[in-house]
Amino acid sequence: ILDEINDRNAEWHYLQSVVYYKKSWYNESKKQLEFAISMDENNEKYKKEYNGEKYCRKMYLDKLENYTEYSKCVEIYTK
Repeated sequence: ILDEINDRNAEWHYLQSVVYYKKSWYNESKKQLEFAISMDENNEKYKKEYNGEKYCRKMYLDKLENYTEYSKCVEIYTK
């Protein structure tokens, strides 16, 4: 649905970031939020989302899962 919208304003990029986040495409989601913030620098919702704890945590955990030795440590400590 978003692809059908021609006016790709800050809100469009924010919504696209939400879609990417739900798909676990964290880097792409973050890029879309950066676009949204650059287009509407005073929007606190975008900034809050970008700097939010859930974003950092998901990206951190995603990176850990890409490394076998760290994944083993995560398994041990989460049991």
